[in-house]
Amino acid sequence: MTTSRWTPRRLTTTREGKAVILVTLGLGFGAINSGNNLLFLILGMLLSLIVVSGVLSEFTVRDVVVTRRRSGGIHAGTDAFLPVDLENRKTRLASFGVEVEERFAKGPNAPTQRPAYALILAPGERAGLSVRVRAPRRGVVASEGIRVATRYPFGFFRKSREIHAPDEILVWPALRAVRMPELHSPGRYGLDNDSARSGRGEEYHALREHRVEDDPRDVHWKTSARLGRIVTREYEAPATRRIWLHVSLGCGPEAAPAFEGAVSDVASLAALFLGQGYSVGLRTQAGDVAPAPGSGQLPVLFDHLALLTAAPDAPELLPAPGEGLLVRYEGQRAASSAGFGRVFTSGGPLVAEGEPARAV
Repeated sequence: MTTSRWTPRRLTTTREGKAVILVTLGLGFGAINSGNNLLFLILGMLLSLIVVSGVLSEFTVRDVVVTRRRSGGIHAGTDAFLPVDLENRKTRLASFGVEVEERFAKGPNAPTQRPAYALILAPGERAGLSVRVRAPRRGVVASEGIRVATRYPFGFFRKSREIHAPDEILVWPALRAVRMPELHSPGRYGLDNDSARSGRGEEYHALREHRVEDDPRDVHWKTSARLGRIVTREYEAPATRRIWLHVSLGCGPEAAPAFEGAVSDVASLAALFLGQGYSVGLRTQAGDVAPAPGSGQLPVLFDHLALLTAAPDAPELLPAPGEGLLVRYEGQRAASSAGFGRVFTSGGPLVAEGEPARAV
């Protein structure tokens, strides 16, 4: 992001700087009252240090450009790293001790952070840094921009340059440690028992005429030579296991903590099932996410879960076509569990001790 070099500055005094100012004021009073030339000399040196500190810190934060590199959300309650690119566009002067941080809007849900730090940036140099952030809860977090700061050269003051670059960070649900549910009949949970269907798998299915789009490595040369035409091997499509996860939005304010726990459990189960090769879908009163396999499905599910809000007047949650799992929680309304293949209670036997589920 390109900004003017004259963006607003903020100057705060460090503990060391306050001590220097007090000493300077004391020496000033002493020099005036006594007329001692040595005290005037020391006073001049201290004042010079303060002035030099302000000038050098200004040169450090000027013409430093920051560019965000976002690639998805972050999980609540977990340290995450927001990558940024830092570039010194000065042609002659280096920047020393540069700090970079987000300017989050103040509030009880504002994330805590540890600024990224670059010891030195030579003229024209570009460096990749990461701001360490921890968000207390899921949802959307607003950032008013970026702050570039430095304590260079003496650490008496911290001068910061405010860059106006509004942005929003999506905070995904926290991940918990969950056990793999026991599915007594995998076929009931969407296992496609259609191994006779052709597709790209590992098991041999049949031979057929070669097509232009076929992989030459699949050509069956012996049969092709015998028949006088190119014949290709065809493989069985692997069976896919699909599962729907359900969570109801129907609850009042008193059930908000339990609802948050249920959303975390659903996110953790999604990561677990996707890691086991399932196609995972999600159903809530706010809409559906169609089942899909692979790591690309996980951000889609997390994005949907991050924006869910409880709704006391939400209608009863109906199961998706095909059997699935319902995650229930204390205080949930519209408590019917008919039509669901299995029901779990959030925070109960579902939660396991140990490391939380990992994103695939």
